[in-house]
Amino acid sequence: MGQIFCRMVFFNFVEGLLHHHILEFHNVHELSQQQVLWNYGFLLSGPLFMVIGFYIIYHRNYYPKRLEQLGISCA
Repeated sequence: MGQIFCRMVFFNFVEGLLHHHILEFHNVHELSQQQVLWNYGFLLSGPLFMVIGFYIIYHRNYYPKRLEQLGISCA
């Protein structure tokens, strides 16, 4: 799950960098007075979500133990 999350975030980061900043195809929020802030906010949210994805990957052993405590089989 964490790997899927990281890959989606990486794709969005690259897409945001290319489309919003380098090629300037479009903006995240076209009708806003602060289009640049929306673009940078979208771009900076990528590393934040990447950290969350890595946290899920490296702490995945917690979840089977927690599910067993709840009586849910992981096998």
